[in-house]
This record gives sequence, structure tokens and C-alpha cells, in this order.
Amino acid sequence: MVAIALFVALAGVIAHILGFGHAWIIVAAGAGTATLLRLYQRARETDRDRMRQLSILIFSSALLLAAAYLIYSERRYWVLPLIITSLLELYISFRQK
Repeated sequence: MVAIALFVALAGVIAHILGFGHAWIIVAAGAGTATLLRLYQRARETDRDRMRQLSILIFSSALLLAAAYLIYSERRYWVLPLIITSLLELYISFRQK
């Protein structure tokens, strides 16, 4: 489910690049859903290491919400939270126990 929400956020970013006027809504919907799902996963988790990883991922999806706001406010630096999100997701995906 989180992967689908992140895919929706990616679709919103692509829509913004292509010039769609309300792409920030798509990004915010995907990022908000991902954040809520990750908060739910963290609340249900008992393993401390996995809880720490999910905390990093919650911060990552919150940065996507910040990117959606920056797209909405027509700032040029909306891509910075997107880059940090990508780096955090990459870090977690290659991290070993």
C-alpha cells in the first residue's frame, strides 16, 4: 500500500514537471497517505530496529508533504525535499541489520 501511495506522489511530481496546474494535490494525496500508513505501521511494530527505520521513513514522507507545499506556493526549490526523500529511501533500502 505504501508503494502505491509513493507511486501516486511520483505521478504528481511528473505531472508538475509536465506543467499540470494542480499537481501539488496529487503529490500531497500520495505523500499524506504514505505518511499515515507508515505511522500506522510504526504503531503496530514491536522490533526496535524496524521502529527506527520506520521513523526515518515517516520523516521521508513528511518531506514529500513539504515538497507538495512548495509546489503549491510555486517555489523553485521544491526539488530539495524530494532529493532528501530519495536519499533516505535509498539508505533504508540498502541498510543491513
